[in-house]
Amino acid sequence: MLGRATVLIKGIAKRLEIPWSLASKWGPACQACVSEADKGQANFKVPVWAKMDSSALGRAHGPGSAAEGSGSAGKGVVRQVRFADVARLSKAWAGGKVKALGLKAFEKLPKRAQEPLRRRALDYTAKKMERD
Repeated sequence: MLGRATVLIKGIAKRLEIPWSLASKWGPACQACVSEADKGQANFKVPVWAKMDSSALGRAHGPGSAAEGSGSAGKGVVRQVRFADVARLSKAWAGGKVKALGLKAFEKLPKRAQEPLRRRALDYTAKKMERD
């Protein structure tokens, strides 16, 4: 299951063109697991990635931490990802893709069709600048 989840995350990140380093995300947890195994405590009842251990996962948990949204995040503290963060990122990504697609479609138009669109865009920009 973990292998499938990893492949799924990597595939989504690549498709959305989001840089994602699995090693940097899982490195601390893996090191904690290996160090526990070296101590002879390899009989885990819960996998290390399922524990809410701030040292293994590199996240702050508890009162006043960034995970609770207090805004007092210290150096090296990672804030939990919220749905609003993902939605905002998705909206920005989609806007960029639509803009790029529109530009490609515009460039494929004949020159005589591009000129009226260019004039409209300039008029719109000029009116917007006058309002501001």
